[in-house]
Amino acid sequence: GVDASCSEEGMFRFSPDHLALYERSCDVIGLTRNSDRMSVRTRCQEEGQPMADNTHTLFLVSDDTIRVEDGHYEWIRHACGAVEAQTQGAQ
Repeated sequence: GVDASCSEEGMFRFSPDHLALYERSCDVIGLTRNSDRMSVRTRCQEEGQPMADNTHTLFLVSDDTIRVEDGHYEWIRHACGAVEAQTQGAQ
């Protein structure tokens, strides 16, 4: 699940291998980047329950803020954790 430093609603943590959103923990199984937009193919659990594989689209709003779309909803999230690690290595 999401660790204590990212347990509040409205927060996110992202690496090339993992996407953590409030009550949603995802393994990254594919990633493409185009300027300030990333399409992240994910395999997630929400509140401990497995979800169908999905694509989250992440848009960089600022250095520590993203807009997330998952095909059903759109929301804004703020970084919890090291900002410099959020998108390094993503291509």
